[in-house]
Amino acid sequence: MRSNPPRSIPHMPLLEGTALQLYKCHFTLSRYNSYNECRQSTLLASTDIPKPWTCLHQPRHDAESYFWMISFFLLQAIPAEDSDQPDHNLGAFRDAMQNLRFGAAARVGGGRVRSAFFTDEEEYRLCLHAGLTSFAPLIAELGEQVNIEWQFLSKQPPSDHVHEAFRRILLKWIVKLEDAKTPYRVLPAVTRLLKDPL
Repeated sequence: MRSNPPRSIPHMPLLEGTALQLYKCHFTLSRYNSYNECRQSTLLASTDIPKPWTCLHQPRHDAESYFWMISFFLLQAIPAEDSDQPDHNLGAFRDAMQNLRFGAAARVGGGRVRSAFFTDEEEYRLCLHAGLTSFAPLIAELGEQVNIEWQFLSKQPPSDHVHEAFRRILLKWIVKLEDAKTPYRVLPAVTRLLKDPL
């Protein structure tokens, strides 16, 4: 659990071009527009933060789990074409995995808590295999959506608003990868762990 209430929240991601056309085709323009205003001002006033809350499972918690699945998959992966090359980011990867697995318990010698990894694009660049660092912005962009303790807000967005944000971000990245026409074949996502066991 992150201990401090949020000071600001991210905008609902907006789409354009091919990604927007695909969204409208598969999910409808009315759905797209209905979510665009579900998060009010991104700057929070003290009145937006209610009294102490009780944690109940919400659909956004499922989205956070999906975020961690993607993060761990990419952190542990190696591009198939680079499998025999030296892994220059292996030390940073090993340290990050310790922090991500054990959170505050791993804060030894300047270690970082788990939640610090949500939106830190540079941290992901340092920890990913060099052949996969182009995915650092994707992980950070998804992380921005789950970094917020949404239950602090007195006016709640729709229960599936984080799912909607993920849908838009992933659709945008699918189009980006399709346009790049660059295959990203990776070895099983435990490959780096096997190369350098913790």
